Amino acid sequence: MPPEHRDSIRMAIDYWEAYTWIKLTTKPDEHYWYSITDSAEYKKLEEALKEELEKSNLSSRASDYMQSDTYQTYKMYVCNNPEYINLMFQCFLFKKIRGLYSYLIDDIIQTKYPSAPSIRTYVDKTDNSDDERFAVYEWQRQIWVLMNKDKQTDDPRDI
Repeated sequence: MPPEHRDSIRMAIDYWEAYTWIKLTTKPDEHYWYSITDSAEYKKLEEALKEELEKSNLSSRASDYMQSDTYQTYKMYVCNNPEYINLMFQCFLFKKIRGLYSYLIDDIIQTKYPSAPSIRTYVDKTDNSDDERFAVYEWQRQIWVLMNKDKQTDDPRDI
């Protein structure tokens, strides 16, 4: 790799780290602190969903996938245990964010938080991977605000 490419990569990483730390310190409500001690059940459900979505299916409609028992089980688990939303942010659904996965993400998040913005409105305006990554991060911050409000409603001492 040429030196100018290495420098560009280092600069991009430094930018992301600096940007994240600035946002974290200036807007703490836009970050959700969580502690998960056992993710085995979540990981099992995530793997089952991944296998389900990899099966060849005659339909390309998100609504057909949303009706599957595997998807419904995963969705209910995440909605009933919102701290696992942060694990969802790191799962395979966020590796190919456009198309089917964006509809599934919206369905899960908007079931738990009906006022949540659609991830598609953030990602569809991007035309490269860096902008897409930034758009996803901006969307996640909006979800963290909703999660913190919900957490504060449950127990005001938590925040």
